[in-house]
Amino acid sequence: MDGPGITSPGNDASDSPLGSGGIGRGDAPVAGSGGIGMGTGGATEVGGVSGQGGTLGSGGDTTVPAGTGGLTSTGGAPSTGGVAGSGGSSGGATTTGGASSGGGVGTGGSSGTGGATGTGGSTVPACGSAGQNCCPGNTCASSGCCVYGVCTASAATCPIGGTCSSGACGTCGASPAQCCTSGNDTICTASRTTCSTSYMGGGTCTACGGANQPCCDGNFCADDGCCLASASTGTATCTAAGKSCGGGLGTCSAGACGTCGGLNGTCCSNNRCTAPGTTCQTSTTLGGQSSCVPCGDPTQPCCGGSAYGGTGTCNGSATCEASATGVTSSCVACGREGQTCCSGSICADATLVCQTAGLGGTSTCTTCGGTGQPCCANNTCTAGGTCSRRLGTCS
Repeated sequence: MDGPGITSPGNDASDSPLGSGGIGRGDAPVAGSGGIGMGTGGATEVGGVSGQGGTLGSGGDTTVPAGTGGLTSTGGAPSTGGVAGSGGSSGGATTTGGASSGGGVGTGGSSGTGGATGTGGSTVPACGSAGQNCCPGNTCASSGCCVYGVCTASAATCPIGGTCSSGACGTCGASPAQCCTSGNDTICTASRTTCSTSYMGGGTCTACGGANQPCCDGNFCADDGCCLASASTGTATCTAAGKSCGGGLGTCSAGACGTCGGLNGTCCSNNRCTAPGTTCQTSTTLGGQSSCVPCGDPTQPCCGGSAYGGTGTCNGSATCEASATGVTSSCVACGREGQTCCSGSICADATLVCQTAGLGGTSTCTTCGGTGQPCCANNTCTAGGTCSRRLGTCS
């Protein structure tokens, strides 16, 4: 039978084109060889058809050993879009009658598969977990408590006292309970709450951040709302996205009222910024334009109404302090080991205590609870130590 190539009319196998089966010689005692399995793979043209192995040679004298298989050709290198060439035929075992049966056609190697796609690394939240800064809007995960910008885990002891439960530290800090007090400060610890104080002192925690609700600390309004302070009273209320900011300021969109109030945009009238985490910074040049800049993080200006120290708010473990001149205020990192105590003489966790160095000295967070160290909050010590209230140290 003819192979895929043109069959040579001669009996000499060398006359056959490459890829056709050689003619097995039947004259004993030479064993009939299998077809010369030199069939090459198909041409590697685009879309080319795989080449077939050469035609099997006929069996020789049955009295001699079985013919050996022809050399297995390798599959042709696959071209673009082409099918890999198949291997050459292998010689089969000699059957009764001497006919050499052809083996199965060798197939080309299977294509290697690409490596598995790598997955991205785990994402660790930048805020909201225990010990991390609170997320915008006083928010902590899993019903934690936001105490001076740092999250306390649910069921853990709050730095200001009380056990954190559903955002409240003991009996204070969640709506509609009373605000927690620490020193001269009043705070709320539940997510999306702010302290509404009264002229009679104290205050109540109310929901914040939603449409027509008070803005949360740091100008925060949820869902791209705008925090708009009243020009007459200074009370800041959230305007929902898509609603008019009033006063000719345009429509609220992504925290900006029309063309003013957004991050890095111009301030609205009366030096107001409406986007979360922004405050109005006046130009340092005469006649220059004021702009809304980021606020609340350490080294940034304090967020809030006044430019003077102690009246604004800061994010996370930072406290608002006046500059040396008293003209501006900025956020200073606080609450960690060796740092200034946060507002209310608070440190970031229960292993630290706020200590003041002498009359009028700087208040600093210091490790507590160990032998010879200051007593921690509520006169406690670690590892079974005893707090001497007279000395204020653990033994």
